[in-house]
Amino acid sequence: MWWPRVPCTAAIQPSTRAVFAETLGNPSLLVLDIAAVSDAAHAHGLPLIVDNTGPSPFLCNPIAHGADIVVHSATKYLTGDFGFCMRCRMESLRVFGAALSPMSAWQILQGVETLPLRMERHCSNALKVAAFLQSHPGVSWVNYPGLPDHPQHDLLLRQMRGASGLLAFGVKGGVSGGAKGGSKGGVEARVSSSSQRSS
Repeated sequence: MWWPRVPCTAAIQPSTRAVFAETLGNPSLLVLDIAAVSDAAHAHGLPLIVDNTGPSPFLCNPIAHGADIVVHSATKYLTGDFGFCMRCRMESLRVFGAALSPMSAWQILQGVETLPLRMERHCSNALKVAAFLQSHPGVSWVNYPGLPDHPQHDLLLRQMRGASGLLAFGVKGGVSGGAKGGSKGGVEARVSSSSQRSS
């Protein structure tokens, strides 16, 4: 499974004020060529804003590759705390931006202390899972940029220390084939189809 590369310059209009992109696209896991997109944005006098939530600041430093602004979602890898993530969803108006509570800030700091170890483990575990899935007879495709045969593996290695813990795969038989087993929600697993996701 692969999505073709689309040049960002095709989307730039006279009213465009910035180029926004993700280092690892969600859900496609496309690896952003930060330097190329930065060059294109700067050629039009635009800043490049990069959402680096997927790899985290431990795995990727977009500023070093030409990004002007980097953003992260603190409810993902930074905190490392599922309870905190749920709290943020429930109290989003109070825990984001200038209204960040002292307790939420403390929890983020606690998560950041263990970020390097957790990201190394996320990467090594995801690589093992992706390699296992590649050889599984019930799996039709695996999309994980950390795999050596992934079309963007070399680009990933130029920009990042690892491919994070995000991966995608297709079950033979599609949605009906995937519905035959396993959990379909909760912390353990999530089964979804791109045709079932909202845009």
